[in-house]
Amino acid sequence: LGRDILIRTFALLLAFALFKDFSAALGTDRLAGNSVLLQVVTLSAFFVDGYAYAVEAMAGELHGANKRRELWSLLGTAGAAGLLTSSIFACVFILAPETLLGLLTDLPGVLSMSAADRYWLAPLLLFGSLAYVLDGYFIGLSAGPVLARSMLWSLLLGFVPLAIWARLSHSPDLLWAALSSFMFARVLSLGLAVPRSVGTTPPS
Repeated sequence: LGRDILIRTFALLLAFALFKDFSAALGTDRLAGNSVLLQVVTLSAFFVDGYAYAVEAMAGELHGANKRRELWSLLGTAGAAGLLTSSIFACVFILAPETLLGLLTDLPGVLSMSAADRYWLAPLLLFGSLAYVLDGYFIGLSAGPVLARSMLWSLLLGFVPLAIWARLSHSPDLLWAALSSFMFARVLSLGLAVPRSVGTTPPS
């Protein structure tokens, strides 16, 4: 499990490192503006990680007690809570960018760039919240290979192609799309593995 979590974490860090590196290639102000928005992503993650940690503990307990159908309820509740929390963050920063993003930077050029790109917070935070919850779920089940495979495929197929395209075309929107695609690929790959891990179909 430790090996698989190490692989997962390395792939995750690599995706964000490449995002920052490619942002720098688009200019200093663009790097700074993207870094401001990444601070919002990190802030939201601190809150959503609370649900992920709860899922991690409860999923392990339910799995150990062979209460597999109750795992669906756990995922549904935690997923809804994560989506609600991330939606609040996204809406607040999208609706009041100058006020809130202004707390993170006082440079007009940087603030202007981060405010212009703030709409990317919606898919990034929403997909991210589900990815965090699913991460916690599979850690709770000690399903390390699922975590490692998901992150590697998400990095190689969900992020790298779009990120390289963004770098070659000097497109900040494509770069944000690459990071959003990365989060979506994590949700998709982990979500597809849930039924097999539970061993039952969702209760009607």
